[in-house]
Amino acid sequence: MAPAAITHLWRRRSPIVRTIFVICLGIVSFILVVGSMGARRDFRSISRLYTNWFNRLPPLYPQYAAEEVLLAQHNVSLSFPEGQDGRFIRFEDQMWGLGLNNQLFEILLNSEIALRSNRAYAFTPFIWDAIAEGNFVPLKSDTHLPAALPTKFRATRIPLRAIIQSPTSGEPWPIDHTPPPRAVSHKWYDQVCPWERRVVINTIETNERIGVNFDRDNVVVIIERWSAYLRNLNQSCVHINWDAPRINDFRTMGDPALEQLWPSFSTSPVMTAFRWSNIVYRAVEKNIRLLGLSSSPMRIEGRPNIGLINPDVLTGLVTLHVRRQDFTARSSQLSFLPDRLFIPHSASGSEEERAKLVFPRCWLEIDAIVQRLHSLRTEYSNASKRNDGKEGKREILLRKVHIATNGEPEWVDELKRALWRDGWGRMTSTYDMDLDWEESGTPMDGAIDLEMATRGEVFVGNGFSTFTSTTVSLRLVRGIPPNQTRFW
Repeated sequence: MAPAAITHLWRRRSPIVRTIFVICLGIVSFILVVGSMGARRDFRSISRLYTNWFNRLPPLYPQYAAEEVLLAQHNVSLSFPEGQDGRFIRFEDQMWGLGLNNQLFEILLNSEIALRSNRAYAFTPFIWDAIAEGNFVPLKSDTHLPAALPTKFRATRIPLRAIIQSPTSGEPWPIDHTPPPRAVSHKWYDQVCPWERRVVINTIETNERIGVNFDRDNVVVIIERWSAYLRNLNQSCVHINWDAPRINDFRTMGDPALEQLWPSFSTSPVMTAFRWSNIVYRAVEKNIRLLGLSSSPMRIEGRPNIGLINPDVLTGLVTLHVRRQDFTARSSQLSFLPDRLFIPHSASGSEEERAKLVFPRCWLEIDAIVQRLHSLRTEYSNASKRNDGKEGKREILLRKVHIATNGEPEWVDELKRALWRDGWGRMTSTYDMDLDWEESGTPMDGAIDLEMATRGEVFVGNGFSTFTSTTVSLRLVRGIPPNQTRFW
């Protein structure tokens, strides 16, 4: 048919028909583009790419910001130690611009100091960029999401209650007798504690007063002395200023004395009542079904205050943390990392030689991963046979795998094929997660991966990563036996 005739027929069609045709053509083109990109992930990933295309900006979770405003403790009429003359503390110097696990670690330790000093912790949003004026900043690349578009953005601030819903973010403390003041939002703190009511604290000056040296003293000494000092202050509103070293930072994260702090910190309601937001739990429940699994709440003996917050471990599931891509540089500078493996200088003659000892533990190739999982599967299977019939023992037969990773999707696919050949059953990874727009915002996606990793009957982690550190901490607090948490 001649081009002129085709044009004539096209113009004779009604506008509605032409519109429908254009829409259909667009959908077909979209599918062809996805196919040409080699996007053979499955419908879930295609759906996610489609969602990201039409939702170019990440969620800001305004409903959780509104929820923070309406917290019951935001009431000047409440009795002491809450209300107008209550006891409050604001850590203005809290870190920002770092990942979820780094910020969460400091948030929880600051919350612990507030609890020990009988003060309401003034929580702030999760802050990616405290300088930017707008709600979003562009990202040049995003190694966490599989279907990254050429233009990606990240929210500069996210309400803390969108990520966690715990006493640290304003939930009641699970303490019946003389409960401490509940955490308040930083905005309420600003309202109830105008500048003229605040005692502004410089950590350098206060350290001299209470006999603390951040470079010399360990985390136990620092937290105990600072908590005692803040507890004995009579002023209602305490403000830790931003222009001096923080009480908790990378120095604290890498302190071997954290092991001494752990018995008290792990039994503190800051940790035992820790809970992610409903967004995280909803996404996890949806995604464990991809593995043919389901979970139900559990109670842990001796921890009645946990109640039904912490869910079951997932029987037969081994969860892995495999850090790739940006971890190359981190692994080659292990002496500067807060969560590195400490190797005595006597173990090797130089930094380079020591790095060679630990590099295989943080940057794993596929064969090493397959061999490690094969040996663990055999180990737990043999242990189950030896304990067969013994009271209090149960069978651990590992069959399924979830991989938390930022490795290239093609590399992860190759890893899954290698594990399949070694006899493993259903497998999922970070890239297979079925996340809607609200669930896929950063750092929400990271929190979801963390909870997936935490629920594994066995977890294998990377000892040089804060992701693994958070996962291990949550597993121990939930009462999961230590021998079911392993490392590469």
